[in-house]
Amino acid sequence: MIGHLLLWPIRWTLWAVLRVLLALRYRVKLAGKAKVRKSPGPYLILPNHVAYVDPPLLLTHLWPSFQMRPLLLETNFQNPLLAPLGFLLRAVRMPKIFPASVSRGGGERKRPWPRSSPP
Repeated sequence: MIGHLLLWPIRWTLWAVLRVLLALRYRVKLAGKAKVRKSPGPYLILPNHVAYVDPPLLLTHLWPSFQMRPLLLETNFQNPLLAPLGFLLRAVRMPKIFPASVSRGGGERKRPWPRSSPP
């Protein structure tokens, strides 16, 4: 409880700084936020990742209303620059999931098509 209270001003300061910096470059228009607030939660907010800046833009514009928690790959928490940010945002860790096309025995990657012979 005490840690949550101590981090609260840091989270709001981080939000304000990011909001100002992103507003210098991007103009965002939100539509339907009041309608969403009228319906019961919880909510699942998914950016479409057209650009890498989409998640931070959504976070800075919707965080004061929803205090959402981002979902980050566990490898982000191993990065010395991103780990504190993930902690401050109360990010949910998602373990690294290996694709099904990789064999478990450490062998060669399976291809869905046959390998072509050299010309």
